[in-house]
Amino acid sequence: MTEPASVVTPLDLSGQRLAASAAHAWIRQLILSGRLPAGTVINQVELAAELGISRTPLREALRMLEEEGLVEAEPNRRSRVASFNGAEMDAIYGTRLLLEALAMRLTLPALPPESVEQAGRLLGELEELGGPAAGEAWHRAHHEFHQTFMTGAPGPLFDQIVSYAQRSERYMYQEAHTPALVHARRAAEHRQIHQHVRDRAFDEAVLANARHLARTPMLILAEMAADTEPASIRGALNMISSMGTTALPAEDKTERKRRRTTAVPAPRRVRPGR
Repeated sequence: MTEPASVVTPLDLSGQRLAASAAHAWIRQLILSGRLPAGTVINQVELAAELGISRTPLREALRMLEEEGLVEAEPNRRSRVASFNGAEMDAIYGTRLLLEALAMRLTLPALPPESVEQAGRLLGELEELGGPAAGEAWHRAHHEFHQTFMTGAPGPLFDQIVSYAQRSERYMYQEAHTPALVHARRAAEHRQIHQHVRDRAFDEAVLANARHLARTPMLILAEMAADTEPASIRGALNMISSMGTTALPAEDKTERKRRRTTAVPAPRRVRPGR
């Protein structure tokens, strides 16, 4: 590897079957935190020796990282930490906007009060932690907060959302270095989304979430790739904005009361990547 050996330490594994997932998690965190910056060449032989594992689980770990868009395969069993790609980020976030809007529209009408309360507790946790600079604790609470409003999505749709979120997560870590004013705006947006859900103003919640999600890539593109036109993001926002109230049919009072009294709390699906 081109990074100093001190960056990588041997993994403490109870069995080789855990090696691939452990190596994946460890290398992923090194990339997201910036300790393995974009363009770093990863030599599989050297890295396997540094981690204290065989090359077979390491190859599997790197394959998973390739699927997430964090590394790129190169000849001679080498990989490279993926470089910033503005057009790719635009496409990823544009797709996320549409998928998450659909998941929220499927979830919110039947979201039980217990889930709304749980989102409120997570909101308090986010504000106490302060922002992305707080590290993994903030990111996990952030994932849980947003995913609370998508738990009613079918499994395949939810899995697609998680996949795209994983591919864009490194940009969230970059955002940790933005001014405090930006984080204050994000906190206000979280409160607004939660309030719309509490008020059962579902269209407003979906649109507020889309605008909130779009701010991160728009800010990063303005700083790092000003020549890249965020066509996918703008197009997705326009589509979501134009859907209006017709996308969510009104419920009569009897049906709404029945849902509130009989709904079972949706299971928490805590998965990385918002």
